[in-house]
Amino acid sequence: MSGTSVTVKRAWGLATQGGQQDPLGAQVAEHNKVITDLDALETAVNAALGAVGDGVLQGGTLAVSGTTDQFKTTTELVFRKAGIQRVLAATDSLEFVAAPTINTAGDTGSFFGAFLVEATNVATPVVSAKAVSADQVYTSAALALAALPAVTAGSTKIGSIVVGANVDSSWTSNTDDMVAGSDCASVVLANESSIYAAPADVSITAAKILTTESQD
Repeated sequence: MSGTSVTVKRAWGLATQGGQQDPLGAQVAEHNKVITDLDALETAVNAALGAVGDGVLQGGTLAVSGTTDQFKTTTELVFRKAGIQRVLAATDSLEFVAAPTINTAGDTGSFFGAFLVEATNVATPVVSAKAVSADQVYTSAALALAALPAVTAGSTKIGSIVVGANVDSSWTSNTDDMVAGSDCASVVLANESSIYAAPADVSITAAKILTTESQD
């Protein structure tokens, strides 16, 4: 924060305080102490801002992969967990954990399943999708979303996927595609909506350090 030094020529006896001579050097020392304290305050405030909270800073923009039974992130993912910021470049060929299904019995009707997409809190985060149960038979997308599983301890939710199986048919993740009108009736990929907005760093306007030079 500190700016360029400025030299002040000191004229003894011109500065007084309470009727006593007060050398300009004492005033310069107090000024410079304030600048040092402000430098320390700026550092402390910005450190505190960096630990404000956890959450997604920049979503990874989920999409169906070119291999259509998989999904991907198409932009850089940035999130904080336990005060640590993690960054993951756009990543392809992502899969569902344990290959959950929708309406595996092939019952009559339209059925939906929802999958929570999360990232692990490691140096290179691992992104995957999981279901609340091995098989889902919700009769609407809203019901399926309402039953999303809890985030795995230590991980961060980055989005969700809702698949609608074809009428009277089953759908198996990691095998059947996510192309509406093909192996499924519908698919919606959503990024985490509760995006945490990182506060801007605090910057205190630079001040000049004073030095003194005696004037004879």
